Amino acid sequence: MSKQVRTLILAGVAVVALVALLLVLIFLLPSGGTGDTSSAASSDTSVTVLDKSKGADGKTVDHPIKNIQITIGNETYILSQNEEGELVADSYKDLPINTYEISSLVSTLTTITASKEIASNPDSPADYGFTGEFAPVESSETSSGSASSGESSSPREPKPVGLTAQISVTYHDDTTYGFEIGRESPTKEGYYLRETGKEPIYLVDSTFVETVSQPSTAYIGLNVITAPSVKTDDENGQAMLREIELGGSSRTSPLILRRSTPEDNLTNTSDYVITKPYFRAANASNALVTALGTYTSVTASGVEKPYPTSEDLKAYGLDNPFSTATFTLAVQTTEKAESSEETDKTSYYNIQKHTIKLGNKNSSGEYYALVYNEDTLIPVVYRFSAASVSWAESQYDDVAETLLFLRNITSLSNVVVTANGKLTDFHLEHFPDESERDDQMKVTADGQTYDTANFRTLYQVLMSIYRKGAAPGEPAGDPVLSIKLVPTEASEETLELSIYKHDPNVHIVRFSTGETYAVNATEVNEAVKQLGNYLEGKEVKQN
Repeated sequence: MSKQVRTLILAGVAVVALVALLLVLIFLLPSGGTGDTSSAASSDTSVTVLDKSKGADGKTVDHPIKNIQITIGNETYILSQNEEGELVADSYKDLPINTYEISSLVSTLTTITASKEIASNPDSPADYGFTGEFAPVESSETSSGSASSGESSSPREPKPVGLTAQISVTYHDDTTYGFEIGRESPTKEGYYLRETGKEPIYLVDSTFVETVSQPSTAYIGLNVITAPSVKTDDENGQAMLREIELGGSSRTSPLILRRSTPEDNLTNTSDYVITKPYFRAANASNALVTALGTYTSVTASGVEKPYPTSEDLKAYGLDNPFSTATFTLAVQTTEKAESSEETDKTSYYNIQKHTIKLGNKNSSGEYYALVYNEDTLIPVVYRFSAASVSWAESQYDDVAETLLFLRNITSLSNVVVTANGKLTDFHLEHFPDESERDDQMKVTADGQTYDTANFRTLYQVLMSIYRKGAAPGEPAGDPVLSIKLVPTEASEETLELSIYKHDPNVHIVRFSTGETYAVNATEVNEAVKQLGNYLEGKEVKQN
């Protein structure tokens, strides 16, 4: 027999074997019945239970649902159309609307699609949860299955099954359909569904059930603060947080940060400055300061209780809020200068004010909160995740710039330094039109001209004395180092500070404003040393 013929015979045998195997699978595997057939052998073909997306003319309907009544557990509520034809929860018509959740609900109930038909004529609908009663809700203690120390927990009794939800929908053509959702399938593929009064039972996925069986509060809006709108003809407009004022029982005094301006004359890498309790640059590396730019809109994580009573507010800790934030939002726009002699002009419009008050935390670490738009309270206790309110526990020391000062040297006329009992008044003259940087400033003291580049380094050394926390006590004795920064403009504030020795490692800084904190003694001693080097004509070194 030739090799070619032998190969053809072997191929034929293989084909016959595969066909035989296929016939065995077709005739011997179970085909399923009228009961719970959610095994792998069941059909995966989806079934359209109802489709009300189009009208009699075959065109898509804009508002396919007029009314929905939902019963879950012990709550029954209704959503109906408002004047704009949009569905809203009847109980909360005066509250913000969660348009996303309502849109999802409408979409889900307009065209109901099942994964498959489970039974066309079931013998026992109760097996699928259609008992006429709702399944009892397990308490958190029961579901945790915890046992006392040293005892083994007994097997948990099977959870009674029953209805998950009942839904009645009136569609655009005034037809009304009722649906029931039974229990979850044993294989966790989904839940059982049937039209009220009809026998076929379908399997729908869990997403469908989650969408249609939410509590009524799910349809209260969570977008509590929205960004002010930019005018259509404003190419430069940008919504931003212009100012935030923090208060509450967690703070001894208000903490206010605002958007920085060129007039602040700060060499600051942050877009914000602190105005209370002290005027100071904001620390650009602080988490709150970094997040300020995102607070043009704020979204709650959930609704805890609509229309709270005074007793409710006390229970949630909102009668005496732990932390409060008042946001001033606006659209900032810039009008470009027409010539090089002029400067760009910045202005604001659509200015809004919103306030959030935080009370206690729940077991998940979320804050209970009230929200005010302008001075009008939204009568809802919301929940906010800790991450969404990074300002909640922030204090002045957290957000204040850690450098000793950040005044722009070009805005100063004098830098007066006193060290080891000797006062030196450095007079600064500025020549901004000069092309060379060293020629743009002249430094003199006691009739003597000093090196400009070296003075810039000295200024950096003085600036780079870092805050390291709260002052360990009150300053005493004579200061080790005193600095006065005198601005060129008489209308601007002179900055004065003195540094006192506390112990070998820590010194205390006190500003003329009253601000006091601790600094590293090594950095202060180094600044005094480099000041001496500069006065002696030596090179100033900056670590």
